[in-house]
Amino acid sequence: VEIKILNNESTFDEENQGEVCISGESVFSGYLNIENSNTFIYFENKKFYKTGDIGYFDSNGNLVIIGRKDEKDDK
Repeated sequence: VEIKILNNESTFDEENQGEVCISGESVFSGYLNIENSNTFIYFENKKFYKTGDIGYFDSNGNLVIIGRKDEKDDK
């Protein structure tokens, strides 16, 4: 699994907080019967699942979750 912290759905940000997005073979490929979901984003030619969690990587490389993205942000 690959984890990225994304801001504005396109900028990888290693030092600040943002939405936690994950990619990898174990990540589900999408929702049944939902074609145009904003649940995924393509970044660096990979499909990432937007978890809705807000977090950052600490100085030891640990993922720290600090909250949830407001649902109205996706509208």
